[in-house]
Order: sequence, then structure tokens, then C-alpha cells
Amino acid sequence: MSPTSLIIIGSLIFVVLLWHLFEFAWDNGHFKTYENGGFARNLHTPAALRVFKQLPELTPVDVRPRGQFEKRHLPGAINAPFEDGILDATGMDELDRSTPILVYCEGGYRSRRALPCLIEKGFTKVYHINRGIKMWRFFGGVCETEDPSTTPDTA
Repeated sequence: MSPTSLIIIGSLIFVVLLWHLFEFAWDNGHFKTYENGGFARNLHTPAALRVFKQLPELTPVDVRPRGQFEKRHLPGAINAPFEDGILDATGMDELDRSTPILVYCEGGYRSRRALPCLIEKGFTKVYHINRGIKMWRFFGGVCETEDPSTTPDTA
């Protein structure tokens, strides 16, 4: 292997390690147990699938823009778009704040950023799908659609 190849491989490994350290530190600020007994938990997709099946009272909350939500979302999901640091939670007004919610977006970044807004709005049991609906689908999670021009399998 040439020295250039070793430098490239070493640089990639270094960047990946830095990203994981950054994500770990960021997650420690968001995912924790709060003073009121509430919590925010980051779930890898297989665990999110289990929680989704085991907690019938769980409400999925999709923080993607309306168009993406209409194309594909988790069954029974409520759309609460999160844009530029603002959560539009009008669809969540009727929810009991102690009901567990499962928040997600496309890849996990937007939903992580929306967590403080959900906690601020009084939700006490917040689950988060790590890596979002992309990984949900990868692991065989069921989706539904509101857009008649697409179906969950072909969209």
C-alpha cells in the first residue's frame, strides 16, 4: 500500500472517530433523565421497532416538512414540522404530555434538534429513532402515506 493510500485511510478513520465523539457528546446533552422524572432516549432502530410494537399508547411524531410527511411516515404519526429552530406543534395540542412519543425525521439530525422544543412543550417520555425513517425502513419498519401518487413500497 502506498504512503498516500495510508494517509487517506488514516484521515478517513480520524474523521469518523471525530464524528462519533461529537455525536456522543451531543447526545449526552439531549438524551437523559430529567428532574421531573421524564426522559429522552435515543433508540437504535431495532429497539425503536420493539418500543413501537410494545407501547400501543406511543404516538409517532414526524418533524419533517409536510411534503415529506405526506410521502411516507410511520403509522399513526402526527406531523410537527421543525424548521429553523421552530417546532410547529399545532397537531400535538390534544396529546397528553405524559403519553410517550417517538420522534423522528429523515436521518436523525432535525429530530435531535427538535428535542429541546418537545421537552419545553412538556412532553415527558420522548423516544428518538437514531438515524430516522431511513433506518426504520432499512430494518423493515412499516410506513404509510397520505400522498395518493406514491405508495410506501415504491416511493
